[in-house]
Amino acid sequence: MFIYFTIGSGVLLFIHYLTDKEQFNRNIFKLYFSGVNNYHLCCIKMEEVFEQYNNLTISNQPYNVISTQTENVNENMILYSYYPYKTEQTLSYFNYAPNASMIDETKKPILFLKSYVDDEYKYLQYNDISLNLNIYLPLRPVSSDLFMQIELFHKESIHDISLSLIKPFLVNNSFILDAKFVKWFMKSNFNIDIDDNDEYTIKIIDNSINMIELSKKQYIAFENDAYIIKDSDSDGDIE
Repeated sequence: MFIYFTIGSGVLLFIHYLTDKEQFNRNIFKLYFSGVNNYHLCCIKMEEVFEQYNNLTISNQPYNVISTQTENVNENMILYSYYPYKTEQTLSYFNYAPNASMIDETKKPILFLKSYVDDEYKYLQYNDISLNLNIYLPLRPVSSDLFMQIELFHKESIHDISLSLIKPFLVNNSFILDAKFVKWFMKSNFNIDIDDNDEYTIKIIDNSINMIELSKKQYIAFENDAYIIKDSDSDGDIE
């Protein structure tokens, strides 16, 4: 039966090729690229399954209860999220390079390199999936005393940005408080939506009692253990 099916399929494909070569080629290319895309998607899903499976262990409890191991704090991870930032996804840094193209840059994702430094997680924000992240490892934190106060003025509300929540993002060669970061940060921590057309102002007091005011088209970059105020493009994105 399988032989008949194979021969019949081959004959139909050959007839299709003879009657409409251009459409046949388009269908074959479409089938090829769909197969490649599904293959990479399956690789990512299998990686997530294997990661979850490898984190299961038989604990020393009655009846051999299966429990989950604590997270491997030594492993670097890639964290990314698409607007409106309701969910976050991760990739193992070890497998990031061959699977980076699976991140859809047309959706303008926010991207972080997550690494364990000095007994806590640190996050380096970047905006290009082709970037060689190895040059930034190990991550070099900036002093957590760099800022004394950060407030976001949005619509008729004032939001106090907890310094303890900002501390993990104070990393050299990284940047924060750009438009994308603000949208993600407020949604992730306060469940507050900031739309593209919303205007807001960020007021900062640094450790030298300097008063700083940022618009949605400005952001903070960290270089050489210090911060720099930079301008973003017309859409509020990092160039």
